[in-house]
Amino acid sequence: KTVCRGEMLFKEDFVNSLSNDKWTYEVKMPWIPDYEFVVFQKKDQNAFIKNGKLYLKPTLLEDEFGEMEFSYTKALFKRNLSPHFARMPYSEECVRQAATFSILPPIESTRITTKDAITFKYGMIQVRAKLPLGDWIVPEIWLEPKRKLYGPSYASGRIRIAMARGNKNLLAGDQDIGNRQLESGILMGVGENIRGRTIIRDKIDGWHKHFHNYTLMWTPDNLQFLVDGQHEESIMNPGATLADLVEFDENTAITWRTGTKIAPFDQEFYLSLGISVGGMRDFPDESTSAGHEKPWRNMAVKAMLNFWQDRHHWRNSWDDERSALQIEHVRIKAL
Repeated sequence: KTVCRGEMLFKEDFVNSLSNDKWTYEVKMPWIPDYEFVVFQKKDQNAFIKNGKLYLKPTLLEDEFGEMEFSYTKALFKRNLSPHFARMPYSEECVRQAATFSILPPIESTRITTKDAITFKYGMIQVRAKLPLGDWIVPEIWLEPKRKLYGPSYASGRIRIAMARGNKNLLAGDQDIGNRQLESGILMGVGENIRGRTIIRDKIDGWHKHFHNYTLMWTPDNLQFLVDGQHEESIMNPGATLADLVEFDENTAITWRTGTKIAPFDQEFYLSLGISVGGMRDFPDESTSAGHEKPWRNMAVKAMLNFWQDRHHWRNSWDDERSALQIEHVRIKAL
C-alpha cells in the first residue's frame, strides 16, 4: 500500500476497551529463545484500561488457583492452551506438563500485538508509557518481524523501543542495570549467537515514575531512538552494514547479505506490547538485586523453579499499579 509522508497509519488512545480490530492477544507459554517465566493469556486482571491508560501487569498463578490446587512440584499438572488459539497447538508453547523440578510458568501476563491489524516497513513509532517497577519484571515495547524473511527467531531481528528492568538496584559487576537504565536498540543473531546494538540512557530516579514518549524513527538507512522528542541516538554508522557493526563473523553475517545495509530490519514488522518476568536473556548471571544474588542461572534446567522458590525475596517488590506497564497512547506514522 502506498502512503503519503506524515500519514497516520495507526492511532490508539485507550479510551474504552481494547479493540479486536487493532489488537491481537498472544496466548502461549514462551519457549525458545528467551524462556520467560510467564504464560501469556487474555485475562482482565492482566490487561485493562483505567482512566485512559492501558495497564499490562503480571500476576501470580498461585493467587488465582491456590498453591495446593496449582501444584508446582508435587502432582503432575498439565497446562493446555491449545483451545485458546495458540499458534502451534501441540508445541511447548501451548501444551506443557509439570513434574518434579520442571514446573509450569508461575506468572500470568499479557502480550498484545498489531500483527493482524497493521504491519509496516519504516515509519515513526511512538509509545507514551510509564515503565514498571518490581524485581525481575521486563516491559516489552517491541517491533517483531511479520514473515521472518531471514530465518527463525532473532535471525529476522527484534527492535526494542524502550526497556528498563524493574529492579530498583540491580548490579552486574559494578554497573547498575536496574530501573535507572533505559535500553533501546536492536537484537539479531543465529541460534544462541545473539547480539545487538543498544543505546543506554540513565535517569537517576528511574524510568517508573513518569510517562515519557518513546520514539523510533525507522528509515531505509537508519534506526534512531528518541525520548520525549530529544537526544536522538542512531544505530547505524555511515558506510557500514548493521551485521558488520554488530561484529558477526562472515559465516554468520552471510545470513543478511541478501538484504540492505540495515538487514534484517528491511522487512515488514508489527508492534508488540507486553510485560514479562525473568527468562534467560535480560538478567546476567551473578547479578545482584539490592544485594541479593539473582536466584537462577540462565539456561539451567531448574531456572524457573529456582526463581519461584525465591519469591519471598521478590514478590514484595511488586506493587499493584507501579508494577504494570502503563501506556497512554500509540502512534505510527509514515515518514
